Amino acid sequence: MDVDPRTLSAAEAQAHGVAGSSASHPGPAPWPTTPALPQYNVATPAPAPRPTEFASLSPEIEAARDKAEAVRQALSSQGAGVEGPTNTDIMAKLDKMSESMALKDDLKAAQLETVHQMRSEFQSELAPVRLQLNEVSQCTTQALNETKSLNERLVKIETADRKDEERMAKLESKYQALEARLTEAPATSGGRNPHDPALRRLAFVGFPDSTSDSQRVDAMEAFMKWNFPQERYSHADHFADKDGFPSNHGFVEFSSNKQARRIQEEVKKRNLKVYGYSDVKVKPALTAVDLNRNWALRTAERKIREDAASHGTSIVVKKGEDRGIYVNKDKVFAQEPRYSKDGQFSGAFAHLTLR
Repeated sequence: MDVDPRTLSAAEAQAHGVAGSSASHPGPAPWPTTPALPQYNVATPAPAPRPTEFASLSPEIEAARDKAEAVRQALSSQGAGVEGPTNTDIMAKLDKMSESMALKDDLKAAQLETVHQMRSEFQSELAPVRLQLNEVSQCTTQALNETKSLNERLVKIETADRKDEERMAKLESKYQALEARLTEAPATSGGRNPHDPALRRLAFVGFPDSTSDSQRVDAMEAFMKWNFPQERYSHADHFADKDGFPSNHGFVEFSSNKQARRIQEEVKKRNLKVYGYSDVKVKPALTAVDLNRNWALRTAERKIREDAASHGTSIVVKKGEDRGIYVNKDKVFAQEPRYSKDGQFSGAFAHLTLR
């Protein structure tokens, strides 16, 4: 059936492959006609016949042509009076879209505002942390200062302690030298040393060997508590033996010679005993001179008995009146005067010496 191209719209004409369009229905411009080949009076060779296998199109090309035909049919099915959006509508739409679109400057401003807001929030959140850090820093500084001050005080105290120790050592050496000098004084002066510490002591002689040091001290303190509760004393301690260890004899030392003498007289008057230790003797302590005199008497007795002149003789030692050593009733060792430190040999034993 022949179709008049003048009655077709642009879409129908394009679908039917007809050039030209109706004047009342504007559409796309028709395809230009193929220009005629120039005439050069040159004979054009006839095209070579195609092989039989190319006479029909491939399935892919056929499928493409079918799809194109479907498109043409869809376009031709649209009414001739349907019109697309005009340029005015498109521009209005673009203007409306441009109003809602964010420009580059707007994006930058929004970014800056967001950064500023986030920075403000960070600052507000970090403010308590900074405050606590400042407090911690202040506390740390204060602690360091106090530690430094304490260290300085400790150094001063240690320095003072060393100085005190040195001073005490010097005082102790001076005291020992003075005590030794005062102890030696009676031997030359013939009198008793008033500064002898024994004059301020009450002696407790003869504790059993089975008692410990603490038991002896407790017994002496209990003696003072029960018999002299109002009297104050310096301390209770042991006498040392020849090797420097605590012996079975102890003492209580008072602050003055008069106090010690008064308590010694009261003990003798009342015949006081140590509770639980009835064999312990409570009496005035021996002075350094008396201790040395006792040592001299024992040493003299030993040397006289070892001497050949004493063999077969009678030896008697007297510690009280007429103090000395007698051989066959003859006094061969005397300790005169009363506070004489050592003593003198005589008679057949005059050649002996104590040291």
